[in-house]
Amino acid sequence: MGTMRWVILRPVCMIAFAVIMSACATSSSPIGGSATTPSTADATPLSSSRPSASGAETPGPSPSPTSSPTSPADALEDVPTAEGALNAILFADGTVVAGGFTGATLKSRILVFHDGSWSVADVPDAPGQVTGIAQLGDRLIAVGNGLPDIRTGFIWDSADGRAWREVQIIENAALYDVIASNRVAVAVGALLDAEMNATAAAWYSTDGATWKQAKVAASAKTAMGSATTTQEGFVAIGDRPLGVARPFWTATSATTWAALKNDLGEQLLPIDIVQWGDRLAMVGASGKSGDQHPFVAVSADGRLWDQTNLSTDEGYSSAVAVANERLVVAGVDADRLTLWTLRDGDWRAESYEQSGASISALTWDDTWGLVAVGSRDGLQAVWSFGNQ
Repeated sequence: MGTMRWVILRPVCMIAFAVIMSACATSSSPIGGSATTPSTADATPLSSSRPSASGAETPGPSPSPTSSPTSPADALEDVPTAEGALNAILFADGTVVAGGFTGATLKSRILVFHDGSWSVADVPDAPGQVTGIAQLGDRLIAVGNGLPDIRTGFIWDSADGRAWREVQIIENAALYDVIASNRVAVAVGALLDAEMNATAAAWYSTDGATWKQAKVAASAKTAMGSATTTQEGFVAIGDRPLGVARPFWTATSATTWAALKNDLGEQLLPIDIVQWGDRLAMVGASGKSGDQHPFVAVSADGRLWDQTNLSTDEGYSSAVAVANERLVVAGVDADRLTLWTLRDGDWRAESYEQSGASISALTWDDTWGLVAVGSRDGLQAVWSFGNQ
């Protein structure tokens, strides 16, 4: 999944919505700073007990033993050293594909994990970043944008993840996410004018090569930032200036999106969304800049939401996934890289790194378990958390 980052939520780079609509998940340390090589040890909780969302202390698991240097988890975390961040990850037919950007000036990049090691994919020479990756049939699809320098969205496709071709350029636009059902792929984002005013927009394709623009209701002054497939079709969330009702869209067909009235608070910054059984789970930050907190909200219909702030400290939730039918949220809690897991109706938190790390995308694979991508000390990073 690709993510939007609008507001300065701590030192982590979450670019202001009114200025730029870019999926930026760089760390709180300067780009190019030193970093240790990722290892399984980095995914070991810092402490065995952390406050729950209700404030009560809940026991955590004992620290996991560190795997040997040649373990599969170590190999998965051993990404090529490069400044930048990874925004999206996909497991496809035994191959892992991760997309993001590299360099201080943001150049789009895709990495491929196959036969126990990572390699850099052959991609079109494009500024900006890859923000989403999906699989449609036997094709892989990647989307992204040229922000902050160029108002251009792009769509690529690939047969194996190792070599990509450009299939469509969308001028004066930015793409933030792409999802796919069995027969259709959907890319979401925004059309942008010269002043960076956004109009929510979506595109769809049945073959990955030919894309058409969908009809999106209530699209003015907002963007579609994160989307997911559902039992009925598709849903998407977006953002607009604080103090205005949060946008939410549904679609039974990829061609037409309807706006859905909801009770989401006006002081919410929605970042990621996932289907969880017969419900939806959304994460992000609640409150104004300087007083924001990680939150998760759950809904059965997209209209009424049950919201929980995961911490009283300042921070944000940046990604959500379903692992072994449990809901898992990644984010930053008072600078600490943190995972919150819903167990027996209680949110339990485990911190993994004290500072300088941010997760942009979180996913579950039956073989690998819970895996995340993002940045650590300004460098591209992958975390393997195993079974949750």
